[in-house]
Amino acid sequence: MSNRKKVLTAAIAVLALTVASGAIWAQMGPRFGPFGMHRGQRMLQFVTDYLDLTAAQQAEAKALWQTTHQSNQNAITQLKQTAEQAREAVKAGKSDAELQQIANSIGPLVSQIAANDLKSMSKFYSTLTPDQKAKLDRLHENMRARFMERHHPQENAR
Repeated sequence: MSNRKKVLTAAIAVLALTVASGAIWAQMGPRFGPFGMHRGQRMLQFVTDYLDLTAAQQAEAKALWQTTHQSNQNAITQLKQTAEQAREAVKAGKSDAELQQIANSIGPLVSQIAANDLKSMSKFYSTLTPDQKAKLDRLHENMRARFMERHHPQENAR
């Protein structure tokens, strides 16, 4: 596999992880998941247990994730509205130009959410000890590898 293709694959995997983590962090709203625990709380509990976070690190993570959620709320609301517009436009058989216009409005919203999430993750990462960073890096690498195995099995066969 060429270096360019490897870089592109890695970038896609990082973007997928970013979007996935952003989606998890964005769910810190009033919705509750299985077992009666808030999705954001489950994420914080997982990270706390997995990385053995201190009380100060837990408080910092919670504050960061709440701030990120608040920062993303307007874009998330707009994204939901745009998704509904897109569904309706498809059903109505709108022109390619109209569909493109809707698609163009999605990009900046996703970019805003991703930027907020990346900034938050960077701040959180800076609070970790070297051992915690290494453990989190291994987790991300394992997640990336599993993603690639599931979604790009032909790449792993080479």
